[in-house]
Amino acid sequence: MQPLEESSIDEATVVNIHDQNLFLRDLICAQTKSLTSFFMRHVHSRENADDLTQEVFLRMVKRKGLEKLENPVGFMFRTATNLLTDDHRRRKARVHDLQVPYNDDDIVSEMPDQERYVLSEEIRNSLQCAFNELKPKQKEALSLHRFEGLTYSQIANRMGVSVSMVEKYISQALVICRKRLREFV
Repeated sequence: MQPLEESSIDEATVVNIHDQNLFLRDLICAQTKSLTSFFMRHVHSRENADDLTQEVFLRMVKRKGLEKLENPVGFMFRTATNLLTDDHRRRKARVHDLQVPYNDDDIVSEMPDQERYVLSEEIRNSLQCAFNELKPKQKEALSLHRFEGLTYSQIANRMGVSVSMVEKYISQALVICRKRLREFV
């Protein structure tokens, strides 16, 4: 058995590594919530937001000299923005790969045009009746989400309720609409 060689790391280096780890730990503790909220506004999925937050912190751990940056929080959010851009590009490429071009001539309906028109009118009328059955809060939440494209958190802010309440309103509204559409399926 050979004797252990003396370490080439001096005490100042050990102290510097320790200080760097403390700085990073404090930064992560202070910014996790705001960074996750930032991602939630853009990806609308807690799981994706948590993954992206973790990726930002991983990149920061790998970055040397982080404590010497003039604005480490700004650097962190710049990294987050870059990750969002990369994530958006990946998703867009994935969707593009899944799309299949088609020609309208390839779609043949067994139903004559007049029958399709009548059926679509019946479905529209049925949905209108279902929409009229909704309570005002359900109607507002569903309209803001489906017609104006707002997220649940944006709707919650506008309506002055919690996100879980918005989820409940929309869920209840969709149940009513689905009941009306059962006869067409």
